[in-house]
Amino acid sequence: MKRRTYLGASGLGGLSALSGCLEPFSAATADEPETADGAVLPPPDQTRGEASHPTYGDEIPSYSVSDALSSEPVSDEDFRGERVQLYTFVYTNCIMGACPGLIRYLIEINEGVRDAGYRDEAAFAPFTFDPKRDTPEILRTYLTDRNVDPSADDWFFLRPETQEAAHELLFERQGGRFGLPIQQAPAEEIAAEGTDPDVEYGFTHFVFILLVNENGIVERSYPGATDRYTPTDIEDDMLAVIEG
Repeated sequence: MKRRTYLGASGLGGLSALSGCLEPFSAATADEPETADGAVLPPPDQTRGEASHPTYGDEIPSYSVSDALSSEPVSDEDFRGERVQLYTFVYTNCIMGACPGLIRYLIEINEGVRDAGYRDEAAFAPFTFDPKRDTPEILRTYLTDRNVDPSADDWFFLRPETQEAAHELLFERQGGRFGLPIQQAPAEEIAAEGTDPDVEYGFTHFVFILLVNENGIVERSYPGATDRYTPTDIEDDMLAVIEG
C-alpha cells in the first residue's frame, strides 16, 4: 500500500477542545474484548465513556438527504451491501479552520483508497450542518476548489433540506439522531478578531470523522480527528474494513 507523509493540519491545534469537549479516554480492560456484532474490526485499543454520538458497534442513524453533488436523494440504505463509508461534519463558513482540515483528511484518504484499487467499495460523504448558507452550488465549488471532481462516483456532499432538518438529524441539543455537540453562536463570540464582518454566525462543533462498514455498523469514531489521528491511521482502518 502506498504510504504518504502526514498531512499537516496547520492551525488546528487545540480545536478539539474548542469544538466540543471530549471525555477522557480510559484504558481497555485486560480481557480480550469481543468484536461487535456486524463489525469487521475489533474494538479500539482505547475506549471512551458514554458518548452522545455513534461509536464502535452502533448502527449508523438512518437518514435521507440530498446529495449536493448529484442533486439526487441519498440515504444510509443506499450504501448497504455496497460501500464502506467515511463521514465528516462541516460547514463552508467555518470560522476556526477545522472544517478545511477535515475535508483535507478525506481527500488524502480517498487518494489512498483509490490507489489501493477500492474506489468502487468506498464512499466519502461529508455532511453540511449549515444548509441555510451551504447551497448545492457552494458545496460543489467547495470541493472543486480543492481539486475534487464533484461528479466522482465515490464522493457525496450530504445536505439536509433546511436548517431545522439539520438540527433534527445532527445536533445533540435538538435531539438529533447523530447526537453531535454542535452549537450555533454569533461569529464574534467564536472568533472575536479577524472574522469577516459579513459572517453573522458560526458553530462550535466536534472535529469528527466516522467510519461505517457496508452493513451500516460503526467501525471507528474519531473525535478530535485532526489532533489525535493521521490520515494514514484512518486510511489503514478503512482499508482493513474494505478488505475484511
